[in-house]
Amino acid sequence: MTRYEDFMKNEEIREFWNSNLNNRCICLPKGNLYHYTSANVLASIMQNQTFWVTKSNFMNDLSEIDYASKLFLERLECSKLNKEDRREFKESFESARDKGLFDNIYVFCLSGNQDSLPMWNYYGKNDGYNIGVSPELVADLANLEYIKKKTFKNSNFTESEGKKCVEINTHEKVSFKHIIKANYVLYDKDKQIKIFDLLLEEINFLIENGKDVKQMLDLLVDFIPFMKHSSYHNEEEYRILIQLKPAGSNPLKLNKIQKYRVFNGALIPYISLKLNNPEYFKSIGIGPCNLNSLSLVGIEDLVATYPSKLEIGKSKVPSRF
Repeated sequence: MTRYEDFMKNEEIREFWNSNLNNRCICLPKGNLYHYTSANVLASIMQNQTFWVTKSNFMNDLSEIDYASKLFLERLECSKLNKEDRREFKESFESARDKGLFDNIYVFCLSGNQDSLPMWNYYGKNDGYNIGVSPELVADLANLEYIKKKTFKNSNFTESEGKKCVEINTHEKVSFKHIIKANYVLYDKDKQIKIFDLLLEEINFLIENGKDVKQMLDLLVDFIPFMKHSSYHNEEEYRILIQLKPAGSNPLKLNKIQKYRVFNGALIPYISLKLNNPEYFKSIGIGPCNLNSLSLVGIEDLVATYPSKLEIGKSKVPSRF
């Protein structure tokens, strides 16, 4: 067993990741997830079977990475590492962060709450909807599952692999690697502190035994993007992280993968996630400020023409006008 595998078996780490995908950093959802959005974006998603996955440093709350990074450095200062080791590791962490430790990470946000007032207010505005998404989306993305094709040839059916069930769209053919991480966001500060303290105990062990601590810098990417301030706990957020990496010695050609959208006058970079299985979508929910007859008729028409079964949900949150 490697030190990494041993570390990941800590009770607090195991509770956080709860991974059943061969120790990978993927905690499968407990049930359907919900993506809150506006009418325009809903129409685009359903018609194109595509999600936009936003670059992490352009997220709605730009302080997210800073919050968890600052907490980690606070715990470093009161850790068992001696003063010189604390200084060196702090410099290593800050240098790695400045050089791109969290670069080329794209985040797709969902919620475990089907009818959340804060989510309706923030993401849905006055024309809010949410899309119910099956947990199989995460599993298929993580495992790179392929759609099976049946072909009739020589009086027999043969089965072969077709398209990936979920794939990253590109402008043209390009080589790159990607790492998938997915989990519920952790809002409990005490649990965040416990995880960082365990990481620092491991760092101290490695330093005392003359081992390289670079892997521990990489390991921070498994935790920091999944931690937020407790004031956001009502979001009940589930995050899918996609980190793009170069393939081999070739540089990462983001211009062939990344796209841009406009939001509040700013250009927001994103990658496009193509869903090749219509059954990932399970429901469409209508927000509390959008429960008029025209909205309902429009959704009923969309559901009637969709290639797989969709439930229609109506928010039970009382609206205020």
